[in-house]
Amino acid sequence: MISLHRSVNRRAIRWPERLNTGAAGPFTHARHRVHFLSLGSQSLLNSTIKPFQHGRFYSSVIQRPAASEIVNLPVRYSSITLNVLEPISGPKFETVLLYLGAGPFLGQANQPGFDEPIIAALGAASNATIIRIGYQAEAGFPFPIAVHDVLAGYDWAIERIAERNEDSQRSAIGKIGVVGQLFGGSLATSLALTESRRGVWPARVQAAAVNNPITDWVVPDREKLELAAAQFGVLKVDDADPDTENIMARSNKSKRKGPALSSWQKYKDSNVLGAKDLLKARKSIFTKEDSFYDVFASPIHFFRTPGIEFPLPASTLPDSETDEPPDYTLSRKSRRVFPPAGSNIMLPHYRMTTGEESILASQNEEFILSLYSGEVSRHLKTHGLRASHLKHLDEDQQNEVDFISEQADVKFKSYALPGVGLWGVGPGNLWRSDAEMAGDWLRQVLTV
Repeated sequence: MISLHRSVNRRAIRWPERLNTGAAGPFTHARHRVHFLSLGSQSLLNSTIKPFQHGRFYSSVIQRPAASEIVNLPVRYSSITLNVLEPISGPKFETVLLYLGAGPFLGQANQPGFDEPIIAALGAASNATIIRIGYQAEAGFPFPIAVHDVLAGYDWAIERIAERNEDSQRSAIGKIGVVGQLFGGSLATSLALTESRRGVWPARVQAAAVNNPITDWVVPDREKLELAAAQFGVLKVDDADPDTENIMARSNKSKRKGPALSSWQKYKDSNVLGAKDLLKARKSIFTKEDSFYDVFASPIHFFRTPGIEFPLPASTLPDSETDEPPDYTLSRKSRRVFPPAGSNIMLPHYRMTTGEESILASQNEEFILSLYSGEVSRHLKTHGLRASHLKHLDEDQQNEVDFISEQADVKFKSYALPGVGLWGVGPGNLWRSDAEMAGDWLRQVLTV
């Protein structure tokens, strides 16, 4: 029997340092089953997006207190506000949730008043200290300022946890979870992926609960090019890349067979969260043409290459669906290995919710499958196994693969919410119940 507990020497990588993840072969598209997991093991891939389920309700009987502390934290370009809310019961900073607002979406979505009912639902269910980090993403504060702001808030929380546990002889490790939606979900995901390091005192990020995160800001441009290829054949092709030729062939074939539409194609005209909203926010947040290709902006790029080149100057970035298709080049989506070999990063527990009618549904389905695939691949490699070996496993090895797959099922959760599924928007009983379930899930994960 292969042991799951082999020790591995790993090297810490600090967020937001750039990671040299490298490419490691073609990426398997999210809608396809990852082939090495289809050999009899129970897999998350069989039911990636699960039906919305009602859970425990808290806010009807427990009310969150007002912010017990408001901190004005100096950062590189100005200062940000941290709103610190004490737990319903128990000591402060024992378990900490970092809350990141939606960013430049939904009108006042990055203002404390919009977030208060969401935080109330999370806090009542989690019984954690919640720190709302008022990161800057509005005009005049382009990316990566938001990344630096979030990291400053994270470091402030780490210092508070260290002060609380300074008498523990470093035996008490603080527990941190991150929560966010839309751009805040992007930042929460990147922070969780890079600050989930083993054996780090005084604390590390152990879990993330995100709603409708933007995991790939490149999607609008790739959708345009593939649509142009399918309809008009106007696609700049990288002749050295056979995968691009395959894209062309699939596009031409799809004109006859009518493939399933992506969520971008289905819901780009949504009046709640549509293409115009994402493109407007993208142009506000990212003033350089290559910024949203960064792994800390588009977390899916931790696990694969963008699949598109970017020759445009910043001044010509498209900001509406009516713009002409950009002069980009489609390229191969190559898989990247994450966590990198030699690091002490371990993938965090991750809970994602996305609306059934959200323009972000397809990219988030791909992202959750990438997490799952990355986790299972990492375990297989520590046991000396590769995908090509899995057709010839003995009984003990097959049991081990099944066990690894089941553990990934537990670690990564994905659910579909009715409609667009945004927290804080629409009937409160729907989004509030999911926010409460997210808080309850974080409570359970962080108290293990």
